[in-house]
Amino acid sequence: MLISKVPKQIIDNIKELMKSLGAKKCIVRSEYGCTVIIAEFQHDVILVTIAGGSFGAKYVSKIVPSSKLRSVSWTCDEVKYSPYGLYVIALNDDELLSKIKEKVEKVKALMMRMGE
Repeated sequence: MLISKVPKQIIDNIKELMKSLGAKKCIVRSEYGCTVIIAEFQHDVILVTIAGGSFGAKYVSKIVPSSKLRSVSWTCDEVKYSPYGLYVIALNDDELLSKIKEKVEKVKALMMRMGE
């Protein structure tokens, strides 16, 4: 396992957030400088990447439904280079969690509409 620059506590907090939003299961994959949290919801699997930010931002995150990715390798690079998804740029821990919650709820709503 490679080391992510994001503190373990933040990753654990994101996992708990995903579960509170209805994720049945969460898997964490740490890569160099980035972590992917794979959350299985009723209508799709949602991937949340998290990495250390720059230029004043503490964190950068991207939220993408797995159905919008080309393969199932589900790496940070695959998510980063996907034209789909919503970004979060946060200056602190609380802002990160709040924005991730907002974006995941939007992605879930979209997936439910597409699944009907």
